[in-house]
Amino acid sequence: MADVTTSTTLASTSRRHVVILTNVLDGTAEEAAVQKVDISGLPGSPTKVAIARAAWCCDGVKVKVGFDHTADDYVMICAGQHSMDMRDYGGVADPASTGETGDVIFTTVGATADDTYSILLELEY
Repeated sequence: MADVTTSTTLASTSRRHVVILTNVLDGTAEEAAVQKVDISGLPGSPTKVAIARAAWCCDGVKVKVGFDHTADDYVMICAGQHSMDMRDYGGVADPASTGETGDVIFTTVGATADDTYSILLELEY
């Protein structure tokens, strides 16, 4: 069995992109810096995004959320069930390190068969 992933866009405007990302893992391998949002494909082609809000439910697996760079920048770890609203602080911005694409990436930690995650991200740019 292969991982079963989905990506559902709830809203996409010239300043904001909201997406729900899910996965039912098969346990054969971890996700490692897998591109989840290609920012060059967003309206207005932003070069940098910030995570304004996030909500997640991770069952049996942790998910590191980051930005794609030569040395990837991980900015949050999702485990269990929780939500965060960072809009008052300008969101969690992409640090724009060397070798950037700035795409949003996920890396799973401790994945076993039938672990799941559902992560909602609201990106602002």
